[in-house]
Amino acid sequence: MNWDDLRFLISLIENKTASAAAKKLNVNYVTVCRRIERLEHSLKQKLIYFKDNQYYPTNEGEALYQKALDINLSLNDLEEKIVSGGHLKQTITVSSSASIGEDIIIPNLNGLYKKYPQIKVNFLLSPNLESVIKKECDIAIRFFNDSSADGEFLTSINYHICSSESYLKNTQEDKIIIYNFELKNLAENSVLLKRYGQRSVFMEVNSLKAIYAAIINGMAIGILPEYLITDSVRIIEPRVMSKNLYLCASNRMNQITSGKIVIEEIKNIFSKINESK
Repeated sequence: MNWDDLRFLISLIENKTASAAAKKLNVNYVTVCRRIERLEHSLKQKLIYFKDNQYYPTNEGEALYQKALDINLSLNDLEEKIVSGGHLKQTITVSSSASIGEDIIIPNLNGLYKKYPQIKVNFLLSPNLESVIKKECDIAIRFFNDSSADGEFLTSINYHICSSESYLKNTQEDKIIIYNFELKNLAENSVLLKRYGQRSVFMEVNSLKAIYAAIINGMAIGILPEYLITDSVRIIEPRVMSKNLYLCASNRMNQITSGKIVIEEIKNIFSKINESK
């Protein structure tokens, strides 16, 4: 068996299509298919099957995939040790919503970088739910407890219906700003639409930053988390909803020193927030 063929198996399983796997590996899709066929032939096992225009692992393929991931992680750890001369050095990928990352976590990481300059934290900030289990990130900060990862409660965040002073003074009709596209099913939309109705929708966006900007500039009514409440914001109705925030980490992150350091630092950040409430 050629170890390099396992890279193609990992990529195909994680990306679902040969074209997506090929793009990830910087090869053409024919090469991906040939490498998988060669791997199956050498092991005399069917590893992949095709259904609904996507590739899925067989039981044997899934078992090999999990083993390949473990080997890949071990090789990455070995590389880190060789490059750093045995000293602590690791890149940790943290996934969260843009607002949680930009407004809470990143501004409070200076102490970590000063104490452990060898550790690099790579942030994935987006509405997308990068998966700890699929190895798209090492640590995920989520508004739900991923039952298939080691989820740990961080804090509960209250949300308020808000506007600006200028909006309250100058606007006679109700105008609301809500989420669109992949975020349209968020609870914030349900709360606002129930209170104000569909006809009151003034703007639809796909980021909390856009909602905050529209509110403080007197354009509309919207829902903001408590950590974004400033002197520029007027609360119309407090605590209309709350969300529990969890930290989900892979088993590997709970075992390696750099992973435990980053996890503990993030937990300390939210512990201070809880103490200040």
